[in-house]
Amino acid sequence: MFIGLEGYLFVYCYVLIMQLLSYTSFIVIGLAVNLRFVASGRNFSRTGTNLGRSQEDCGNQRTDPSVIRATMSAVCEGKKLAVQECQYQFRFERWNCTILDNGRGQLSRIKQNATKESAFAVAIETAAVAYKITKSCRSQANEECGCDKSEITNDTKGGKGSSKRTSCSDDVEFAISRTRSIFGNSESKRHDARAAMMQHNRETGFKVVRKHQKVRCRCHGPTTSCITQTCWRELKQFRHTGEDLKSRYNQAIRVTVRQDGPPISLVPVKKKTRLSKQRLVFLERSPKYCDYRPNEGYLGVSGRVCNKTSSGRDGCRKLCCGRGFKTELRNQTTRCNCRFTWCCRIECETCKEVVNIHTCKAGRKRKDRKGRRKNRKSRRRKKPAKHQRRSLAQTNYLDRNVMLDSTT
Repeated sequence: MFIGLEGYLFVYCYVLIMQLLSYTSFIVIGLAVNLRFVASGRNFSRTGTNLGRSQEDCGNQRTDPSVIRATMSAVCEGKKLAVQECQYQFRFERWNCTILDNGRGQLSRIKQNATKESAFAVAIETAAVAYKITKSCRSQANEECGCDKSEITNDTKGGKGSSKRTSCSDDVEFAISRTRSIFGNSESKRHDARAAMMQHNRETGFKVVRKHQKVRCRCHGPTTSCITQTCWRELKQFRHTGEDLKSRYNQAIRVTVRQDGPPISLVPVKKKTRLSKQRLVFLERSPKYCDYRPNEGYLGVSGRVCNKTSSGRDGCRKLCCGRGFKTELRNQTTRCNCRFTWCCRIECETCKEVVNIHTCKAGRKRKDRKGRRKNRKSRRRKKPAKHQRRSLAQTNYLDRNVMLDSTT
């Protein structure tokens, strides 16, 4: 078959067009890969670890990449647990552990202060993060750690002839060292009173976590004997830690800074008190938390539900700062008339009742005292000077004499 010149030109143009299309496809694919890499590179932290949005919110401390990779989910869960426990412990207080950052910064607003509440927030956050890291190691969700197989020296149940074996215990010391490396980097570089206060309260949180451990054992052998037993240590429920820290909050010590030398040391304000690492410390006195001040980390008591008949902290008189309360009628739905049906279910009815709800009133906005004094001074009549008073008295005396002369 004979192909003319037009056929050769057609084949040449076809091959050229196909090559151009292949080149453009490679260029488009390369640009797409580059754009995707750049877009995903925004999620990389400065340490080079790829973090999600929620992990960046929880892990704003500069730590090692391995620490972030293995423990960041436990850190986020620990901060959430700290907020929940803090709100439970302070549910009857004027400051009820308010979160103003939509769950992003957690307790960051109140930790900017140096009050008792700030001391509790630092301690409960440290303890909760160490607690969650310990549980992640026990469940083998964390590849960096496992369980603690050291020998248990506590007295356990069993007879004289029983033998004890150590099983997988909670590795609390590893969790504390990791938590200290996460939170301690930013505070070790600072040399001020607030950093020393936070470091002291974090160590108190670690001590409370170590304290609330229990030993559990499992017996092996015949039913009535315990020939061989396997024992391990595990952390108690975090509620025990929260209650212990709340009692330490009530016994917190106010401290100041000793000006002896470069190493900062904290000293109690009262000379008779003794400073120990078992107690929380603070630098500033707490406000009354009655007014609305979101910049300082609290929203006031307006709208808080109070107990009318209580004389404690949850009572309307103390909780509402003496501003009074208002009563509203609300419909409340509850489960009632519950009965057990065979087998095995509990059936309840839904009952509606009207309940009195007492809420705190909002406080009146007061002007500044300086402005009020200025207004009072402007309203008062200005008193004349001493020489002006004498001249006025003389003129009044002369006018009175003139009046007497005219009448006579």
